[in-house]
Amino acid sequence: MANRPKAYGNSAEVASKIDAKYSEEDELEIVAWISSLVQSSPEGKGKEAFQAWLKDGQVLCKLMNALQSGICKPNPPYKGSLQAMKQNKEMENISVFLKAAAKYANILAQDLFQTVDLYEGGNLGQVQSTLFKVGAEAKNRGLHGIGVKKADENKRVFDEQKMREGRNIIGLQMGTNQGASQSGMSAYGLGRQMTQKYCLRAPNPFWCNLGFVVGFKPPASTMANRPKGYGYSREVASKIDAKYSEEDELEVVAWVSSLVQSSPEKEGKEAFHAWLQDGQVLCQLMNVLQNGICKPNQHYTGAMQAMKRNKEMENIGMFLSAAAKYGVKSEDQFQTVDLYEGGNLGQVQSTLYKLSSVAKKNGMGDGIGVKIADENKRNFDEQKTREGRNIIGLQMGTNQVASQSGMTAYGLGRQLTPQK
Repeated sequence: MANRPKAYGNSAEVASKIDAKYSEEDELEIVAWISSLVQSSPEGKGKEAFQAWLKDGQVLCKLMNALQSGICKPNPPYKGSLQAMKQNKEMENISVFLKAAAKYANILAQDLFQTVDLYEGGNLGQVQSTLFKVGAEAKNRGLHGIGVKKADENKRVFDEQKMREGRNIIGLQMGTNQGASQSGMSAYGLGRQMTQKYCLRAPNPFWCNLGFVVGFKPPASTMANRPKGYGYSREVASKIDAKYSEEDELEVVAWVSSLVQSSPEKEGKEAFHAWLQDGQVLCQLMNVLQNGICKPNQHYTGAMQAMKRNKEMENIGMFLSAAAKYGVKSEDQFQTVDLYEGGNLGQVQSTLYKLSSVAKKNGMGDGIGVKIADENKRNFDEQKTREGRNIIGLQMGTNQVASQSGMTAYGLGRQLTPQK
């Protein structure tokens, strides 16, 4: 366990959290309990000694047999020299203990530790948890144990009259009607009362007069108020978000605006996202670079948000297909949701830079980004090709300008000259 290679990054963080669950106080309590039943104890204190004490499964099976005779039958200690065979026998012993513990204490499979948790020492906190559950069951059976004793069953028996009375009581699990009234609520038979704020946005005022709106939903979340992730997801999203460059934004906007005569309402990520989100500007850009290569949907003027969203995402997909046809590699392109939901606008900028590089190569002005180098294919005759086969490339090293001049002759030791 001490010299096992450590994980890195997220794996190291997870391993550290698991490792922190191990308790030295619980260790002392478990060791005292097991030692009182099987007359065995670890060689020292601490996690390393605790794991080594239980690792072969012999002590665990002795513990189970002390609690219930014959419930655990381990392999005898292995005397051979084959480490693989020894490891296999010891892991089998741990598995035999786990089956016996589940049978004895009625422990659910998800509450048991895994064999490797103990054998490789990866989750000794879970090992402690399992032993506490076994100790609690021992307490329930009147034996010496540890942990929390299960409560005794206290079954209530009610007569028929009490049962009938109970049916008329609304349990608090279903809520309560105490301290509540219908004051201010709409009268029965009337439709739902929509506030003026939402009625103004409704597709048809007629439905608002009836008190409800068919197919109407509050405005969809924007990039600014979209719920953020948590934990590791939030960390990843933060790193992706950091790739967005305001300097690149200015350069991309200047280039696109010079070709399609359209620009965002203001500076910043939100405006950049809103400007390109419907895919119209992107398709206009592609058609300037190559006439007719991108055919977007017409602007949707209906009230169905789902249809509008679908049309706009189709436009972005058409732009990506046109860019691939124009010469931008698929691995250099953003995904549709990267732009539409604003999750990776840095990749959107990167794709537009790649598109400009291809445009430069195709002779469409200066643009932005790095111009792709032109192919410079060399043709050699047969004689030159044969001569080239006899040359050792410098990737393999060189023996030029090297000699053994001044080296010690073969068979002699290294000659150390006195320092002057």
